[in-house]
Amino acid sequence: MIDISNATDDILLTSIEEQHAYHDTTSYEKFTNKIKRKYKLAVKPIELDQIFYIFFVLTTNDQACQRVLTVIIDPEHWENRHESHLMGKSFLDIKKIDALTEEEVLCKIRDPRNKFLCAARLCDAKYEEVRLKKDDLHRANYLSDTNKMIIENVLSEGSQEATDKILRGLELN
Repeated sequence: MIDISNATDDILLTSIEEQHAYHDTTSYEKFTNKIKRKYKLAVKPIELDQIFYIFFVLTTNDQACQRVLTVIIDPEHWENRHESHLMGKSFLDIKKIDALTEEEVLCKIRDPRNKFLCAARLCDAKYEEVRLKKDDLHRANYLSDTNKMIIENVLSEGSQEATDKILRGLELN
């Protein structure tokens, strides 16, 4: 077991890597008002008025996903999978995102009941499939233009122009 009690915030935040899935045992689900265990796939952080860590929330319920915006992930698509994590089929609907501030990420990592541990890394081919789903965003039901811009930004190469577009959409620029 690694002792993180003396680790600096910067060191802890470097443990959050794009293309890696994290096991969040204290994930708050807005629609049910329940705390549930979830796996979250990290994509690149975005900087608005502060830095936000963006994660796609994985599910095992394909009925909770919009088919055209969903990538099916089988256990063999995970690399460096830890023990019993991600052993079944997962579904990643690119509409289902969780944006956490640095402070929220640090709280999850430092929480001894959670630890927000890396469970696996998604293989390059599947991650590219996730990135290409941004081309289908125009088909999304019930997704705000701002959320579409955020998803497009985190799935693209991330130009300053794209970030500025998000800021304008959020009226932060």
